[in-house]
Amino acid sequence: ATADAADFLQVFLKDGKCITKAVFHVRNNLKQFAKFTLPGKAQVWSTFVSNKPAKPAMDEQGNLMVPLEKSSNSEQQLATFPVEIIYLLEGGPRFALFGTNRSFLPVPDFPVSEVDLTVYLPTQFDYLNFSGTLESHEGGFASHDYTPSLAKRDKSWNAASNFAPQVSNLSPSPIAPQEMPDFKEAFHQGSLPIKIEIPTSGKVFRFSQLLVKNETPKLTVVYIRHELVAVVQFITLLLAFIFALMLTSHLRISGANY
Repeated sequence: ATADAADFLQVFLKDGKCITKAVFHVRNNLKQFAKFTLPGKAQVWSTFVSNKPAKPAMDEQGNLMVPLEKSSNSEQQLATFPVEIIYLLEGGPRFALFGTNRSFLPVPDFPVSEVDLTVYLPTQFDYLNFSGTLESHEGGFASHDYTPSLAKRDKSWNAASNFAPQVSNLSPSPIAPQEMPDFKEAFHQGSLPIKIEIPTSGKVFRFSQLLVKNETPKLTVVYIRHELVAVVQFITLLLAFIFALMLTSHLRISGANY
């Protein structure tokens, strides 16, 4: 299996939580399951394959195993189908007066030709620098009405204006016991894949990376709170004013001596 592209959407909250939606556009002819390495303590909310609910499992190493379907033949080549994973990551560093934060993305066991990441960050901060393997796309910043490339491929995209997930009543596709390997179920009993709309509130930045295989795209952000920026600017202006007064006084004394 391979993926022509992977679209990631991440929403960071001030308290350290991060919601991630990953959509892989997969071509598959042989693989029965795709393995995804998720960040530690990630809580999987839903998984969909070809826009249909799919119930995943976990292997002994804690990797998420998602059942795949085979690509149909389209114009003498394998057609792509979307594999969608949504998860919540808690326990990350809270946004303070200033500091750094990192993006954690899932790692599939197949190569991805192109990665596109759209990140929503809290509006109360200024973002000074981005570093890592991902490169800033279109300047890295876009206005609040920006539509990420995920919408170009996923017709189910729908931006929500608040942080309450909207759930549609979908029934999962059953997986026959003989089709499922001997893995521990990823969801507790009674928890089934559901369609969730990810909220998209905050300052939005976009990044991309080409040819990703057996690695996680890396992104680290340096931030500072608005109020602290104002304080630093005030102190800088005050010090500049004091320096100017001292310099003027020194020049007057020097002139008087002559």
